[in-house]
Amino acid sequence: MLRKLPIGRVFLKALAVLVLVVVIGLALGHSNRASAKSCFSIETDYYSDDSLTTLVGVRYIPCAGQPWQWGTTSPYYETSTESCYDPENPYTPHC
Repeated sequence: MLRKLPIGRVFLKALAVLVLVVVIGLALGHSNRASAKSCFSIETDYYSDDSLTTLVGVRYIPCAGQPWQWGTTSPYYETSTESCYDPENPYTPHC
């Protein structure tokens, strides 16, 4: 036998589901990095010890596109940057 729920309860349940879907959608939609170009690309090289001879990982953040990394991080690292500005391309940032 089906039990009829009062309209108020059905409405509140539907509203709760709708709010949950919207919150999840917003969270997933904003999880990506901003699409604006950066002023610098950044590369960080991680080493096994303070002699900086054995590379154990790299993290790279490009001017545009997705960052990537491989290996592991460590307290021993060197970071280098390169300007994203290209005088021949009017769409690059002026930093």
